Amino acid sequence: GRTGNVTPVSRVAPVMVSGVTVENTTLHNKGEVERLGIQLGDKVRVVRRGDVIPKIIEVLGPAAASDLEGRQHSDGTPFAEPLPTRTEIAIPSGCPRCSTTLIEDGAFIRCTNLDCPSRLERAILYWCRHLEMDGIGEKLAEQMCATGLVSTIADLYKLKIEDISGLERMAEKSASNVFDELEDSRSMPLSSFIAALGLPRIGPEVASVIATEVGSLDSLLELVSEMDKDPGVDESGKPNKHNTAMSRLITIEGVGETVARLLLEG
Repeated sequence: GRTGNVTPVSRVAPVMVSGVTVENTTLHNKGEVERLGIQLGDKVRVVRRGDVIPKIIEVLGPAAASDLEGRQHSDGTPFAEPLPTRTEIAIPSGCPRCSTTLIEDGAFIRCTNLDCPSRLERAILYWCRHLEMDGIGEKLAEQMCATGLVSTIADLYKLKIEDISGLERMAEKSASNVFDELEDSRSMPLSSFIAALGLPRIGPEVASVIATEVGSLDSLLELVSEMDKDPGVDESGKPNKHNTAMSRLITIEGVGETVARLLLEG
């Protein structure tokens, strides 16, 4: 994901849940895998959270070959995969995309490589979805990053129509629509800009509060430029705990030291 979290996904034999054939479910994080005690080859109970996202809520024990009988994919073709041997789930040690050694962060495992292709693709996709740019979906975001057209969010606004139309399955009309969406999003409120960055713990509400206090993008960039500034000392000569940039941000309601640092470093 855009924050570096590696999210485990389970593959299950096709099962009808709330009128939809489900074959993949989220396991959220390493902590959820451990909480469920789930293993390969287990029989599980699946629900659709909010009638949208499939989720495993319970392990029912080892599955049997008979549990797979009569299963069909969503297109009606028979499910023919064998029942796997029941084994414990191995937690990966390296990022599945860039091979960087993963670190444990509470219930999560995280890739710390800021240049990981998956982080860039998800950041681009989050930015576009937050700003309601429907023309840029997952596949297009992946193509833009893979071809080197986009390596930062700012690169989106350097694209020309011919850059976009040169990508796979992008007709001139579609490319023109994407270009128009990008042009229309050049101007936005500061709160939308901050929220669209997709920084951890900074959703629309916190972004709005920060934007109200900071006032402008120039002021925000000034704070970012001062984030490594020496904290100095107070009037009595005692060392200050935070520099001026951190001090200003942590006085904002809902913004503590952690959120302030995430904003400045993000």
